[in-house]
Amino acid sequence: MTNLLEIFFTRPLLVRRLIGTGPYGAKHVDESSAETVKCRLRHENRLVRDSTGEEVVSRSQASMSVDIATIPLGSLVQVPGESGWRTTIAEDRHVGGFDQSPDYYSIEIA
Repeated sequence: MTNLLEIFFTRPLLVRRLIGTGPYGAKHVDESSAETVKCRLRHENRLVRDSTGEEVVSRSQASMSVDIATIPLGSLVQVPGESGWRTTIAEDRHVGGFDQSPDYYSIEIA
């Protein structure tokens, strides 16, 4: 089945996935190899829970196709119109379980 929400995913989001962590901090995909993902962006401050269960403030949420590979927490994203990189603090795959339910994947961005 075609994803019913694809027409809403129009904003390009650059993603530098987290590869791992070591003694010198987090290691991400090189900036020149950043992946472009089409998404729908919503900018609003909201309280969300991170992977440790702590409440943190999310400044933006990006929703995208349910088929996107999981973006690890701690990955860096660049929002259109900004030059800096922001950190992903939460992610979720929204699967309704119904035949006509539009499933999607979302990340919360600090």
